[in-house]
Amino acid sequence: MLAMAKATGSEVKGVLVSSRSRDIFLGFYAGRFGVREVRNLRWGSSLSDVPFHGGRFSHRALLARGFAWSALISGFRPIWYSSCLMDRLQLFKAFGDWSRDALDFSYIEFNDTEGWRRRAHMHRLLKQLHVPVTALQGVTLKRATRNHYGSIRLLPRLGASPFHEAVGAELHPADDPLFFSFLAADELLIEYYATEIASAIDAHGLSNTRADRFLISVPNPIVRLVGFDGAVDFRGNVLRFTWGLKASTRKRSRLNRTTLVIDDLQSVTWMDRLQDPDGIGYLRFQPVGTHRLKHQTVDATTVLLDTDEQFVEAQVFAATVLERKQLRNVPRPTPKKTDDDAPVPQCDVTELLRKLAELRDAGVITEDEFHAKKKEILDRL
Repeated sequence: MLAMAKATGSEVKGVLVSSRSRDIFLGFYAGRFGVREVRNLRWGSSLSDVPFHGGRFSHRALLARGFAWSALISGFRPIWYSSCLMDRLQLFKAFGDWSRDALDFSYIEFNDTEGWRRRAHMHRLLKQLHVPVTALQGVTLKRATRNHYGSIRLLPRLGASPFHEAVGAELHPADDPLFFSFLAADELLIEYYATEIASAIDAHGLSNTRADRFLISVPNPIVRLVGFDGAVDFRGNVLRFTWGLKASTRKRSRLNRTTLVIDDLQSVTWMDRLQDPDGIGYLRFQPVGTHRLKHQTVDATTVLLDTDEQFVEAQVFAATVLERKQLRNVPRPTPKKTDDDAPVPQCDVTELLRKLAELRDAGVITEDEFHAKKKEILDRL
């Protein structure tokens, strides 16, 4: 892409020499006139016909491929822009790198200065998120209005996101890690990317099918959740509930502790207090075989939630548990049989065990190694 421009006073003129057929965005460095953003420039357009918007230099103003010799301005030096600046979505307290088949989001930590406590805490917990295009079923864009942010939201396929699977319904924007806001100045560029993402979703053709596994992984798993009436720890494959003084008597009557193996876990439910009929937020782990749910205040596998931070941590914790449970249910590939796997003749078993015992007594192998090898031989009978 090559564009030549000429600065006369505060006016920039020129003619586009070559470009792609789609809309492009060029940033021009005009010395003392500052950086100018060119909007909606098409093939054969005259730069004098395109409105320039003054302001500080921003990578958001540039979208091109390869290297671009942005402009030759009389009396000023040319500027080169590298392709490393391309394909980045500048969002509110976040940015995403677009690679045609996936989006890699990086969340910027910020203090709760605008009333977005849950959003701020989610950024601190996740830090980053990898979202393959095959995990998405759609994208929605809400244009910015005066004094308001615009928003872009990625909609995951059913079964593709552990964050959304725990909720079982559409997340509120403040709780959705795939919901992002943007400034009005970035709307045109975000709209372009929304179109690119939508085209990639249509290309994979899986948007209306349920994913057979989670395609979005939890980047920073949480293994301990402290709620309003107790805490739950996730160690190995076991959930251990510990109840505090604010827990109901029925919960604390279980010797202050309850355990649940995730293999016996039927479902996980994250409930916001705004959606609960009793106005009580909670995270419920429902064991297999439970036909009638108890009230959340007395259920021994339900942790009550109170603060915004607890709701965010509970969502990430639930996603961690669901992802671990799914990995355990993935069938292992059947190993190919070798000569070592052949059944051991009955007449040789006694001799093998005797030799193993001799090696153990001589200190060549340990007691644990002896029992492990013994079990292997007996299993091959």
